[in-house]
Amino acid sequence: MPTDSPSPVVIPEKFSVDASDSQKNDKLPNKEKQCDDRSDHLPYDLGYLTEEIKQMAERELGETDERKETALKKFRKLIAAEKNFYVRTDDLCLLSYLRGKKYDVDRAFKSMKNTYKLRMKKRFYDAEDNSIVHDVFRQNWIGFLPYRAKNGSVILVIRVGVWDPEKVDRDLLMWVITHCMIHSIEDEATQVAGYSAIIDVRGVSNKHLKLLTIENILLIIHSTQNCFPGRYKAVHVIGMPKFFAYAWNMCYPFILSYKMQKRVSECFITIID
Repeated sequence: MPTDSPSPVVIPEKFSVDASDSQKNDKLPNKEKQCDDRSDHLPYDLGYLTEEIKQMAERELGETDERKETALKKFRKLIAAEKNFYVRTDDLCLLSYLRGKKYDVDRAFKSMKNTYKLRMKKRFYDAEDNSIVHDVFRQNWIGFLPYRAKNGSVILVIRVGVWDPEKVDRDLLMWVITHCMIHSIEDEATQVAGYSAIIDVRGVSNKHLKLLTIENILLIIHSTQNCFPGRYKAVHVIGMPKFFAYAWNMCYPFILSYKMQKRVSECFITIID
């Protein structure tokens, strides 16, 4: 990623909060209010593995120094043997794929190849002018919170109703999302602890729904499930109409992988009215 790459961290103080939400928060028990104490949360830009995250890597991924070294060697051999395959081979990049696939080198390599093919086809990964991405982040409707969740995952926030599809079209949106994910996966802690998301769909209109084509839906699913090596921990949807929830429950078994279906069935996605 270019050195002038803009940080995808949003400023939560600029987010609008309904008075009703504030009143609800005032009624929370003290223990629940304490979760807002930033001192209890790791920052988005961490840059190293804490002892807790190291233990998570060993427990959930089976990561050890020996296994890491062996997997990296095998991964590099597979890359070297692949023709016309020009990718990064530094430890940080390769570990993102290995951790995303729990050190299954063949699956990690397949994910990297899928990413490469998508990159060559869609060009979402190669921004020639980062000022455009800067402009979108300044609108403050997409980006990561400056602090992580309790489980160490970074928190991606998307306020869909604030997004104007006439100014930020499908390609630019994918460009921005791709930038967010690539920027965040450069942090080892994120490679292990993964991602949580808060998607606020209040204010969604027909101009947003027009982009929910089969092509776009399949593109998002393919890029998240088969390409990007992130570990997805939770998705919280705010303000989803009930008929969308019903439609989702009917459709997700046909479009998500078995692993993702299992997470959904275990309340992977929480819908908040």
